[in-house]
Amino acid sequence: MEMILSHVDFSYGKLPVLRDINLRIDKPGLYCVVGPNGVGKSTLIKCMNKLLSPTSGDVFIDGRNLKEISLKELSKSVAYVPVKTEDLFSMPVIDSIMIGRYSRQKWKTSKEDLRIVHQVMKMMGIEIWPCAVSMNCLQVSIRR
Repeated sequence: MEMILSHVDFSYGKLPVLRDINLRIDKPGLYCVVGPNGVGKSTLIKCMNKLLSPTSGDVFIDGRNLKEISLKELSKSVAYVPVKTEDLFSMPVIDSIMIGRYSRQKWKTSKEDLRIVHQVMKMMGIEIWPCAVSMNCLQVSIRR
């Protein structure tokens, strides 16, 4: 998957937050957006996953403008977990990760869904965690 941000601006009302952002992600991996509080990191990510629409500029995924991609289709290639998840993810880690399979699931969870989720957990180094561990406990442990 390739994601390109081209001259992206975003403002909350008259307050500009992002100005002329250009970015290209063309390889799989874990990417981090780092910076001090209040500089627009979360806003940038929300513009990249269609939770916010840029004031100007465009976001492309595999050559297609994000404006033309439905949220369901987008969810097959882009995922987002907010920083503050205390209330949202008070469930086992495996169930929280399974949410990312929603757009690909049929009527119920399949053995293939479970295989993929366990593979992702192993890749993230959390396969040793019992399924009873909540996302809140996991976040606290990782932050230490």
